Amino acid sequence: MLLNVVLQNRAWREDIKGSGTPMRCRVPSIPPAPTDPTCNVDLVPGQATEAPSSTSESTNFGRRRRSAASLMLGWRPSAALEIYGEAHFAELRTKQDTQQINVVPTFNSTGTASGFDPASVTLFPGTNDVQHITWTNAPISVLSFARDTVDRTRQFATGAIWSDGPLSLSGDLSHTRSFNNLFFSGTTLAANAPRFTHDLSGTVPSTAIAGTDLADPANYRYATVNYRVRPLRGSLLAARLDGEWQLESGTLDRVMFGWRQTRREANNASNLIFGDVAVPGTVSAASMQGRTQTYPYGPFLNGRTTSIDGYLIDTLADARDPAALRAAFGITTPLPTEGSPLGVWRIREQTDAVYAQAGWKLPVHRLDGEVGMRVVHTRSMVDGNQAVPSTGAIEPIAIDATTTDWLPSANMRWRTDGPLQLRAAASRTITRPDFNQLSPSITLTPNSVNPLLNQGTSGNPTLRPLRATNVDLAAEGNFGRGHAASLTLFWKRVDGFIATQTQDEEHDGATYRVSRPYNADTGNVRGVEVAYQRFLDFLPGAWRGLGLQVNATYVDSSVYDRVLQANIQMQNLSRKSMNLIGLYEYGDWSARLAWNWRSRFISRTTSVVGLGAFPAYTKAYGWLDASLRWRMNDRVAWSIDGGNLLGTVRRSYFGVETRPENAWVNDRQIGISLSVQI
Repeated sequence: MLLNVVLQNRAWREDIKGSGTPMRCRVPSIPPAPTDPTCNVDLVPGQATEAPSSTSESTNFGRRRRSAASLMLGWRPSAALEIYGEAHFAELRTKQDTQQINVVPTFNSTGTASGFDPASVTLFPGTNDVQHITWTNAPISVLSFARDTVDRTRQFATGAIWSDGPLSLSGDLSHTRSFNNLFFSGTTLAANAPRFTHDLSGTVPSTAIAGTDLADPANYRYATVNYRVRPLRGSLLAARLDGEWQLESGTLDRVMFGWRQTRREANNASNLIFGDVAVPGTVSAASMQGRTQTYPYGPFLNGRTTSIDGYLIDTLADARDPAALRAAFGITTPLPTEGSPLGVWRIREQTDAVYAQAGWKLPVHRLDGEVGMRVVHTRSMVDGNQAVPSTGAIEPIAIDATTTDWLPSANMRWRTDGPLQLRAAASRTITRPDFNQLSPSITLTPNSVNPLLNQGTSGNPTLRPLRATNVDLAAEGNFGRGHAASLTLFWKRVDGFIATQTQDEEHDGATYRVSRPYNADTGNVRGVEVAYQRFLDFLPGAWRGLGLQVNATYVDSSVYDRVLQANIQMQNLSRKSMNLIGLYEYGDWSARLAWNWRSRFISRTTSVVGLGAFPAYTKAYGWLDASLRWRMNDRVAWSIDGGNLLGTVRRSYFGVETRPENAWVNDRQIGISLSVQI
């Protein structure tokens, strides 16, 4: 019997600063098209320019509490048979408070609601991209909200292992249920910025507001009270049976065979419960005593740039009691109890698979390897409703698709007389989309103060699985006591790589920036990886515990993107990456210092009217982690772990670096843990 109990309590902070999608500021003498951006101002006389459409600056504070327990029972009634049962429970609760200020210069088709200071405008040299500008009369919104989640998983399993001579059999049956719930509640304050300066010349854009006292409640009004709840449920029933027959002689070394069956299901009933309501009348923040305070937190983005500070926020004192929050503003509309039935979906997936694999060896030639085949039959069923982006209409959708995939694999190893061995492998693989990517419903988040901040997300029930053909060649050397090196060449032909696209869509008469996944065309991934590890065992005493691990990867990927109509790198794949790890292992002490780096990569594509489609890039960044562990005795161990010790700020941009998108930083994490075996 084995009982394992885990309790983890962790606080965290994340700062995010976004510059908004670029907007085309056209020459006013050119009549705007109905679908043109609304920045109909002449920032530079006689020249069309591109400017960031907004700033959005969020500080997220939270605490995560993870509790988990596992009970495992084993019984061996005979030497040949072992029976076991398992029960696992895990729960992750997150409580998050977010304070977000948005400034969005707002325009209309007949003129401008916002203006600008002509003397403030400068462009990046040789471009039409705005480097510095001061907008006038720009709307401000301050969102203060609690965002709490609960993730709960329960799993039960039973199985057996039987072995008698050359034949062994094993099998198990498991059932898993999961539940996720999102709670979102808070308020939106509205104000106005007489002068808003946006300077993009630094590594992170700087922002400032002038001409008003941001700490004066009389300058704010309450615009909306926000409330959203979203449940998700899932289940998995899985069974397997595996067998292995060891052969005593001949080239054929062993034969393996097996069967798998899974039944997965997920649903979002009763959909996103959306209960945002406008505050009736004009409610000044000054009239709501005790509800507000000035932004209280430390330097935003670790002080890497000038950001908006000293503004007013809601204290969130009653945010987690949504009925009391509504009552405080005299809102009598009851809280909704269910979402729109048009957005409810249910996804089911049934998979059956069989495989056979044979191991072989040629001792005379120092060759061994395996060859096998897996056959996977899948039936996927999606029921729900889907928004039609071209019209904004909601249509029912029911998809019932069946596929059969034949997945061969083979690998071979050749060992020399010395420490070197060579490997070769080829396989056909399949990766299915996550259920959240297949969800047909769309989630729209309107912003009543600044409609340009309307956001939306949606899945794509027509997504195909990612299928790949893979070839790997490797040379490995093992030189004793943790001293090893390897060189690997790899090539993949990928069909159906899942990427993300963001574009404007019309829904219910309003425009939303909606992100959706889609299948890219067939592409190729090829690259090389080198790795080296060495402990300094030639040093005296405790110094011999010092060691080093290093690996570097170069990946060249290419896929035709139908949105961009060009060949590009696959999304989220960096061309270069590196890991450099310092190690110490001696006696009761273990230590690790790891620096991880990756080059820039495409994170998604986006479309902007007037500017067309372009990729969004995440810039190169490095990350430093460390850990120290002390085994006090055979039963007690103490450790301290540190994450993001350099306070890395990650940055992204739209197409070119003169059009910044986001900058965000996760706080340094220091964790202390104690492990006790009883």
